[in-house]
Amino acid sequence: MRTSVFLAALVAAAHASQWCVSENEVPSASAFYRGTYKDFALYAGGPSVAGCVPIAPYTSGNDGLWLLQFEEERRMADVIAHLAKAPGVSLVHKTPRSIVVSGGDVVPAQLSLDACGTERGMDIMPLPTHVVTKPKQMSARLLASSKKPRSEQIQAIVDMVSQAQIVGGIHFLEEIYTRNSYSDQLYRGVDWVEARYRDYNMTTERIPFRADMAPNVVATLPGVTSPSVVVVVGAHLDSRNTNTNDATNPAPGADDNASGTVALLEIARLIFQNNLQFDYTLKFCAFTGEEQGLLGSAHLAQLWKGQGMDIEVMFNADMLGWTLPGQPINVGFKDASVDLPLTAKIRDMIPQYVAGVGTAMSASCCSDYLSFNREGYSAVGFFENGGAASNYPHYHTETDLEMYLNTEQLRTHTQAMLAAVLTYTGLLPARAARAPAAKKAYRVANGGDIMPTRATYVYITPVDVAGSAVVPNANVSVIAVYDRTDAQAGWKPVDINADLPKYLVRSRHAEDRVNLKKAYGKNLVPITEEYYIQATGEVGERKAHSCGNVMLIPGAGMRKRSEMTLPVVSAKAQDKKDEYMAKVTSPNCESVLRGMSGDQPIMVNDQPLTLRTRYSFVPDNLYAAEWMAEWMLDNAGCDDIIFQSFIVTSWGITRNVICVKLGSQHPEEIVVLGAHFDSISSANGGDSAAYAPGAVDNGSGATSVMMVAQALRDFQPKRTIHYVMFSGEEQGLYGSTHYVSVAQQEGRDIKAALIMDMTAYSNNYFGVTFEGTQDAAIVLLMANAVENLEYLKRTLGSQLEFQLAHNSFGSDHVPFQRAGIPAILLIEKDDTDYPGYHRTTDTVAYANWDQMRDIARVILGQVVDYSA
Repeated sequence: MRTSVFLAALVAAAHASQWCVSENEVPSASAFYRGTYKDFALYAGGPSVAGCVPIAPYTSGNDGLWLLQFEEERRMADVIAHLAKAPGVSLVHKTPRSIVVSGGDVVPAQLSLDACGTERGMDIMPLPTHVVTKPKQMSARLLASSKKPRSEQIQAIVDMVSQAQIVGGIHFLEEIYTRNSYSDQLYRGVDWVEARYRDYNMTTERIPFRADMAPNVVATLPGVTSPSVVVVVGAHLDSRNTNTNDATNPAPGADDNASGTVALLEIARLIFQNNLQFDYTLKFCAFTGEEQGLLGSAHLAQLWKGQGMDIEVMFNADMLGWTLPGQPINVGFKDASVDLPLTAKIRDMIPQYVAGVGTAMSASCCSDYLSFNREGYSAVGFFENGGAASNYPHYHTETDLEMYLNTEQLRTHTQAMLAAVLTYTGLLPARAARAPAAKKAYRVANGGDIMPTRATYVYITPVDVAGSAVVPNANVSVIAVYDRTDAQAGWKPVDINADLPKYLVRSRHAEDRVNLKKAYGKNLVPITEEYYIQATGEVGERKAHSCGNVMLIPGAGMRKRSEMTLPVVSAKAQDKKDEYMAKVTSPNCESVLRGMSGDQPIMVNDQPLTLRTRYSFVPDNLYAAEWMAEWMLDNAGCDDIIFQSFIVTSWGITRNVICVKLGSQHPEEIVVLGAHFDSISSANGGDSAAYAPGAVDNGSGATSVMMVAQALRDFQPKRTIHYVMFSGEEQGLYGSTHYVSVAQQEGRDIKAALIMDMTAYSNNYFGVTFEGTQDAAIVLLMANAVENLEYLKRTLGSQLEFQLAHNSFGSDHVPFQRAGIPAILLIEKDDTDYPGYHRTTDTVAYANWDQMRDIARVILGQVVDYSA
């Protein structure tokens, strides 16, 4: 017989009453329902309940109860023994398979247990602190939806689920050091998730529930015919390691629960992409506080219940990526505190849309569906398999990483959940696919991991050595780097970990060299006083990016520099260049750079926004990219805008922005004008993710690309022009490396690349440095830059000085040169003395608008020369 536990409290808080148990289901009107569990139903009683047998003292107000359910008696005995020694907690009730423990929030920590979910041989969950509603089962509306025949419209959308999108999103979230609910770093996840839903044309809101935790994120898509009926789709965003409340150590949470969070984002993306409409309103939820006891979802469920919200069903995704060893892929479903008839209907439906995938029921507990079930709503819990969460060997550890997940399963489980959402939300007949709006006419290119092939050894020699056994990797003025497995006379071997990426680090100042050595120790190999090889795989903002410039040493395959060729400039290209140059003005440069660096608001999706950083892996970087894309569409006459997304291992996802202006005679031939737009402020303790205005480095260069594109709006090139704003430069030239890699894979014929980096600072000089190498084609490209400067002086007048530098390093021209493409850099002559370099003080206060204007005018002349 199922017993009932009654929790009674005296009206006067100063007095104590008794816990009590009764065999009767509802023996008194003063007994209030608190849920049904494996071997009892729980009620809270009034001051006296007839037939209630006293168990333990209970003080009014201490209603923080926890339920522990066990599979084995031995495990139960171990926990009870531990409980007897734990301060602040007490055993309230015991059945053959369960115990109820009082003590509030301290219970999980005191017992060294999970705060909500499954551990070895047991489940733990918080008991509700309020009267709950007995859950309803499958409604008539849900039943009617389940009877609909298989839909070709749904099938077509289910087939669009992108494995790359899912994996990329998980990579981003797992690279947040921790998403523990008590950590401020969880706000990075909140920002990113909210930005994604905004991308998909949903209204978002942050709903807080505790001052010491990040808020829930809710994204809403209103229904068309019955908007008052709501379908909730949820997943928790927070993560944890072995300690529930550890906010300082790593908690990547790839499976638990980046997998569920990103599955929801993929569903939202496809709804937006396919311009879908529904009978009912959809609410996508990213819950926080789940790992501390379903706190965020409990708040929302109770809030919406109090508001009288008509929630038809709640679909929950928690842990979707791990496959049981030796088992096929099965979509798992939770078997308790859910709508079992609806779950059965969904299990029957899934094979119709996801071929070759089975389903299974899981007895593991618990997740955010429980919060909605307790408020009387139908709920379905999607899970990774038919086992328990504790079967996953990296569950709640610092090693819960995407590398351990089945990426195909991530796709199939997202497809299964998408099919359920489309079926039970009242999908309306298909409309035309969403046409890109005037300010959203960009497309997303497939990204990928661009980490290099690892070398066995690296050998360094002061000269450029030829020979078939040698593969050049990187060339600068003082050294050449080669991969090989045998020693060469006069060469210096660098025997470093072959399994890690290698970087060439240039340290300009003595104090920086001291910091480098402190940061990297034995993993930093000095080559000269200024150059080092570093191989920890952590170079960049993580430890000591401010110590100097960083360049990733690529794997084998770089084209030899002797293969470079440069088109001949036609004399006719000189016609009217001064007219185009004159359109680049100092006030225009100032106006755009002030927005780029956060000195004044910009408009993103018709909403004002002030950028605080353009750090590569935070939402403000995406907002900056969207703003630049919209600006280029409005002002530059682009034929196409491309968002070229890519993944950087150990950091996350970011993107290049490419404005394409097609050539009239040779569209297959490309001239690139580029600059990186990301920023960093790692010096002096700056937090790049929070504040990095990057006015000079490199808002000035990115702004100048935009100014040139605007000035050439009415110019008709014969070759195609790519105006490219790169991201990921500050972590090691990743954006430009990716752009070049994709261009090579697609067989694109890039004739020349003209790059700008830091063009606005002037102190000792009003001038520009033309930086390249001694290669014949690059020397010609640098000579052309000089010619355009002289042309500018003759036609419009300029006091701009110049110098030549043949030591390419540390900016986005380098990946082009590695690939055998003629490329040069235009950079301010005072670049090594800039006091705001990689600091929070890199603001427009340092900008010389006329120098920035004149450097842009020079490179505009080069764009005309090589594209005309």
